[in-house]
Amino acid sequence: MSSSKSCIDTNDLSDSLTRHLVDELDEIVFVCDPDSYELLYLNDFGKKTFKIESCSGKKCHEALFGHSRPCSFCKKKYLTLDEFFVWEQPVNGNHHYLIRDKLIQWEGKTLLFGVANNIVEKEIVSQSIQRKLQNEQILLKCLQVLGNEEKFAEAVDIILGLLGEQYEADRAYIFEYNVGENAVTSSNTHEWCADNVVPQIDKLQNVPLEAFSLWMSQLENNSNIIIESLESIREAHPEDYELLHMQGIHSLMVVPLHVDGKVSGFIGVDNPRSNRNDYSLLRSLALVVTNEQKKNQMERKLLELSYVDKLTGLGNRNNYIQTLEQLEKIPPPNLGVVFIDLNGLKMVNDQLGHDAGDEYIKNLADVFRKHFREEDIYRIGGDEFVFLARRIGEPVFKKRVDAMKAEADWLFPDAISVGSVWREKNIKPSSMVQQADILMYENKKEYYLRRDRIASP
Repeated sequence: MSSSKSCIDTNDLSDSLTRHLVDELDEIVFVCDPDSYELLYLNDFGKKTFKIESCSGKKCHEALFGHSRPCSFCKKKYLTLDEFFVWEQPVNGNHHYLIRDKLIQWEGKTLLFGVANNIVEKEIVSQSIQRKLQNEQILLKCLQVLGNEEKFAEAVDIILGLLGEQYEADRAYIFEYNVGENAVTSSNTHEWCADNVVPQIDKLQNVPLEAFSLWMSQLENNSNIIIESLESIREAHPEDYELLHMQGIHSLMVVPLHVDGKVSGFIGVDNPRSNRNDYSLLRSLALVVTNEQKKNQMERKLLELSYVDKLTGLGNRNNYIQTLEQLEKIPPPNLGVVFIDLNGLKMVNDQLGHDAGDEYIKNLADVFRKHFREEDIYRIGGDEFVFLARRIGEPVFKKRVDAMKAEADWLFPDAISVGSVWREKNIKPSSMVQQADILMYENKKEYYLRRDRIASP
């Protein structure tokens, strides 16, 4: 090698393929003169790492370590042509390099050839990959739990346990919003606690959202929340501080839950000791939980539809049969049964149309609601209703039946035929329904007689 050269021409190193491969490495590759410390070659990754466009005129200690003089830790005296000398060296506090050096011969001159790896970066990447693998394994376990557990609540408790253990937290929990008539509150619906940690779930029911003022706006903006030190919010947010302090919380991580694009609550961990600032598992579990919540809500709605009369909103025949079976097994202390048949429904449908007939049914159903509990009323056929009024005294029962008949008659004269039975001892619900049905038909015969007399000339 000519001494007039201050930087190795990469065309002299090897063919184009070798140059390309060296520049593609994610390792720092360099060549320098061990006597003059001139940096003769630095691959593309090294230039990018140290923000150097060209190695020309640079000293190795300046470019690689930021020193104006040769490094005190230089290992050139230990280097040979036979094997690599491997050593470690921290740089600028943020990097820690594993360096492999050896001497090489190039055009009659002995040069120093080195390869350096930032082992801190590689360790961070390795830890990140490990966390991702652990998170994926936990998510898989959570999905298996949801598939194996029949009850959603029990599945969520197991999932929160996996979450809490992964974050080495004191508590893992879910809060869900409740929309009331006057305000929106939040309740702790599920909770997992580590050993020797006092549960808080009973104390955190129907909490006004104002108590979470510190993070409400962040949740609405789909932001994660972290409080690394509770003391940091003591002066600015005293109410939030007190709420969290009384639970023994000194740090937390929370992410929002969404249903139909709106915040429906949040999932979080208290006092996490591991994976702090890593929200990926919390975020993933939030999606899993909300998807399962939506599925369960849909199933509940479908179940409700199978037990609710679509026109009136009252219990339907399925609901009635199930309730009657339950009452047969466990009779109440007393029971009042009402059997109602709507008079003139066919005539309304024939003369005014089925829309008018539907309105006729709904209006009378509203009358029934005024006098008896909605959950005790069932529409068991097109024009038939049965009431199963539990835990009601006989005088009150009879008074309500009479008031209901009077209001229905005022709204639509002779609109209903009614049979009613009340019993306190030896209660047999099915027999009582049959008896009320017979009495209703007796009342219906009276209606037909009145109608026929009016129709006769």
